[in-house]
Amino acid sequence: MIEGVEVKRDANGMWLHPAIPWNRTEEDTDLTPFIRGLGYEPRFQTLAQDAPDDIVERYADSNEQDCSYWTPIKPEGDWFLAAIFDTEDGPAALWIKPIIEANEHVSSA
Repeated sequence: MIEGVEVKRDANGMWLHPAIPWNRTEEDTDLTPFIRGLGYEPRFQTLAQDAPDDIVERYADSNEQDCSYWTPIKPEGDWFLAAIFDTEDGPAALWIKPIIEANEHVSSA
């Protein structure tokens, strides 16, 4: 089972969860099936959607990949950070939480 760990971002602010087998993915592919295949629900968040305007402008004006000054806001619930990575649309954060099967919610009455 993959669990949340301390996030240690690189100089550009990027980070990949060390327990996720990233080598099984190809660059520029949809990570949703991969993450679901591991038993987790993914939630993607881009810097442009998540950050305050001044951070979005700072990133846009910099013409660099550095997003180390952006701290993605954790969604409500049991999500934990799986990655911060660069995309064609700028930096993105990937949050995950275990998929709970419908039969796990059923209790004996």
